[in-house]
Amino acid sequence: MKKSLPVLAAISVFCLFSFSLIYAQDAASSDGKEWQNAGGKFTDAEVQATLAKFPKELEYGVQHMGVRLRDGVELATTVFSPKGEGKWPTVYVCTPYGRKGGATKFPSVPSGSPFVCVVQDARGTGDSGGKPLADYISSENEIADTSDTIDWIAKQPWSNGRVGMTGGSGHGMAAAMAYYSKNPHLVVVRPDNSAGNTYLYWSFENGVRRKTYEWLTNRGMRKNDWPKPTLYSYDEQRWNKICDAATNNPTVYIGNDKWFNFFGDSALDFFEKFAPTGKVFLGVDAGAHGGHCDKGLKFKIKGPTTPAAPVPSFLDVLTGKSKPEKSQLVYSVLGDAGDPTAPGNIKKVVSSWPPASSPTKFYLTAQGGLTEKPAVAEGKREFAYDPAKPAPSLGGGWSFGNDPNGAVDQRPTAERADVLRFYSEPLAEPLEIAGKIKADLFVSTDATDTTFVVKLVDVYPDGQEILLREGIAMARYRNGLDKPSPVEVGKVFEMSFPCNSIAAVFNKGHKIGVFVTSSSSPSYEVHPNTYEPVSSPQGFKVANQTVYCSPKEASCVILPVVK
Repeated sequence: MKKSLPVLAAISVFCLFSFSLIYAQDAASSDGKEWQNAGGKFTDAEVQATLAKFPKELEYGVQHMGVRLRDGVELATTVFSPKGEGKWPTVYVCTPYGRKGGATKFPSVPSGSPFVCVVQDARGTGDSGGKPLADYISSENEIADTSDTIDWIAKQPWSNGRVGMTGGSGHGMAAAMAYYSKNPHLVVVRPDNSAGNTYLYWSFENGVRRKTYEWLTNRGMRKNDWPKPTLYSYDEQRWNKICDAATNNPTVYIGNDKWFNFFGDSALDFFEKFAPTGKVFLGVDAGAHGGHCDKGLKFKIKGPTTPAAPVPSFLDVLTGKSKPEKSQLVYSVLGDAGDPTAPGNIKKVVSSWPPASSPTKFYLTAQGGLTEKPAVAEGKREFAYDPAKPAPSLGGGWSFGNDPNGAVDQRPTAERADVLRFYSEPLAEPLEIAGKIKADLFVSTDATDTTFVVKLVDVYPDGQEILLREGIAMARYRNGLDKPSPVEVGKVFEMSFPCNSIAAVFNKGHKIGVFVTSSSSPSYEVHPNTYEPVSSPQGFKVANQTVYCSPKEASCVILPVVK
């Protein structure tokens, strides 16, 4: 998960390795203290990697210090700056993985264009203060922490007042959150394959704990698998106010993401919110997190159907050579992976998201069908969900390790009675969708709380059942995340929830598949089917679930069909 962009790691190592380049500066600010040995030791390999990135004519010095924030907490910070007099732009990385690892995220230093490199341990990690965060899941503190550091950078004698933040995956979280500060000195951020809001994109989905919740151990959280379900009270209105305040933002945002990345929707949600009034440049491609855990079908994506403007260079924006104005999203439309002549498998260029589409309901039938017309008679499908024997996660985007993510075949679950399958007739014409998928289920259960999972599947003529997206929701939140309540046993209730976003074309002759179950492990936490959390598997309860397919209780998925 510690994906590298290019560079500065090299700088840090080089400076510590070659004592001729290490020089002592005065304390950079009265609100920081210099640490003599806070940088630790860099390996020879790290030294060589850094040296390879530097123009030979440049000599850099290194300084370790604590930068004091508005609440008195000091963040361990290492500064690499060119020797001699001058004022330069600054590349800044704040990371929970340690400053040495964060240094690898710095871009190369071009000849004749030196810049200062600042790498910092995030609050409560590495050598920084703050101890483990009082609230592990909230990442709002990154907004103030990075803004305070940027203000500190702008006051230094070597700073020209222009700061850019970068980093991939966990290294980029602080950069993504810094955007919301609208700090006047922050001219550009580039958080690739990353997301800022820890609750929305790292740890929970529609109130259900995700496998990637475990990433919070990087922020000082102790690994805790019990009790289940994991509950968290999230202030959605507060976050919406933060987002509203960050519109009309002068900071340039550059990033990339993947359809099967566990927080791929963060890029699209961000673009939808900020592109109309900001300067946002994003790409969304096929594949999984970092590319190293993509075990699904490989899509051969061709170039854009319309010309794309060049993505501005992070360093060009930082130095003022590039001044981009109009937002741009370049996204891949997935198609038939086995047919190079099929529609899809192309890139499209837009300035707003989602593209124009028609929300189209596909209704589930009691016979296992999927139609554009609701049922005319009463019908239902039933299954028993045993949390001790959950349905497995097959593909999707649930991991940052070497796991089977991506567009993976779902046929291994074909014999499971707890996975309901619904199929359309073979398509007479290709069908393109682009945007967020939504589920609208009418269900009942004999449990006081449970979960429901919906999967969207592309069914190939040869029988492959290729997962495109899946989503989950917890019954207690059926009236909103801020209004949890137990389910009335046996009573029909409606669950409407988003199932993430995709852009894809179902080819002619393919079927649209929708699978409904109550578990997808380990992608999502196994729910015990109890309202009160339980402390061991002994508290698990088998839940008897019913999905209704009738004129009055018409369960469906809503697909954004592109006309």
